[in-house]
Amino acid sequence: MLNKNLKNYHINMKRFTLLIPIFLFLFSAKAQVKFDYDYVVVGAGMSGLSAAYNLNNYNGLVLEKNGRVGGRVHSKTYEDITYEMGAYSAYPSQLLPFEYDPGSLSPGNDSLGMLLNGKIIRCANPLECMFKGGFSVEDIESIQEFDGKNGIDFSRFPTWKIQMMNGFFNVVQSGDIREYNPKRQRDAFKKWTTDHYNNGNSALAYEYRSRLNAKVVLNAEVTRIKDYGTYVQIEYLENNKKFTVTSKSVVVTTPAPITTKIIEDLKPEVNTMLEKVKFNPHAVYVMVLKGDKIKPFNYLTTPELQSSYILRGTTDNPNLNVFYIHFSHDKSKFIEKFNQDKLDKTALEVMESTFGKSFSKELVVKTDFSFWKSAAVVVDPDYYERWERIIFHPSKRVFLAGDYLDIYGFPLGINAAVQSGLRAGKETFEFLRDE
Repeated sequence: MLNKNLKNYHINMKRFTLLIPIFLFLFSAKAQVKFDYDYVVVGAGMSGLSAAYNLNNYNGLVLEKNGRVGGRVHSKTYEDITYEMGAYSAYPSQLLPFEYDPGSLSPGNDSLGMLLNGKIIRCANPLECMFKGGFSVEDIESIQEFDGKNGIDFSRFPTWKIQMMNGFFNVVQSGDIREYNPKRQRDAFKKWTTDHYNNGNSALAYEYRSRLNAKVVLNAEVTRIKDYGTYVQIEYLENNKKFTVTSKSVVVTTPAPITTKIIEDLKPEVNTMLEKVKFNPHAVYVMVLKGDKIKPFNYLTTPELQSSYILRGTTDNPNLNVFYIHFSHDKSKFIEKFNQDKLDKTALEVMESTFGKSFSKELVVKTDFSFWKSAAVVVDPDYYERWERIIFHPSKRVFLAGDYLDIYGFPLGINAAVQSGLRAGKETFEFLRDE
């Protein structure tokens, strides 16, 4: 018995001895890693900026593909007014992680409208517009009884009524109402505010950047992210020159389709979840008029035209008015490859068809155009149900953020991006603290 125990002892000691070099290697590998940064944030949109702000106590790097910060928040100026090429509406500044005065606010007009058979139907809310446009009392009652759980029975509505619903749905969602989660289908019947900060939403992005301790590199496209367990490696291109950095952690804020391309060796379940995330495009054509005779309104839907809806921007200059012609989903895909002349012609046709003699092209003093390939996430029926906690933290040193990951709120807009970034920044902070 004693001999047997001694034999087992020698066998176990031999096994342990063999493991020692492995332990030493792993320990030395970790010890020898030279970290360039504590964290790297990929993307300087509102998610990335918010994440970096929560990590200000650490040494960080923010990489942004474009030549500016803000992502889909993009304000421009003309004379003394600011207009938006991306997110328009004002954000709730009280939800920011710091005290910030966004400046004066121009409220949107109370009047909504819809273009139908060449005439504008004005109304107080979408349901009133639909009723005036031909929806029956029974139609309206069925919508009002809709609880957001089982979805609308679209089989009872002809195509033209669904198009009318989509007109108002596209004011906040770039897609077909029938694709979306029932909770989101209700968005078509809400009256949305278009209050707007006169100094532009980009001012918030610049404020964030001014508060960051991290190094911010613009025109830097990340091409590869690899989590090695003991460190994470990030490769990026800047002016066609390749750079490689090592970091203790990385926060990736790119849209899901890009995220799956740049992060190597994602867990199959994470990759599957991300690949199912769909984004629809959206385009906006901005037209600045010097005076006009168009009766004030908030937004008008245009289901019969090439455009989806027209938003009238408010400014603090009484002589300049801004009109935003929006193209959602399929309509944006249709005009994506238009040259400038065709874009201008299409925009003029939309304005003339909508406002008739109240619009004069001679009053146009400025135009602009932007196309967003990944403008809005499609919140389809299983969007909320498919997510697992692993999606936020897919590997030891990789964290994800982005408005599409604000799954328990409203996955769209500045607030969703900010909240997602703050969450990812907090989780990364706790990881670095405990590392």
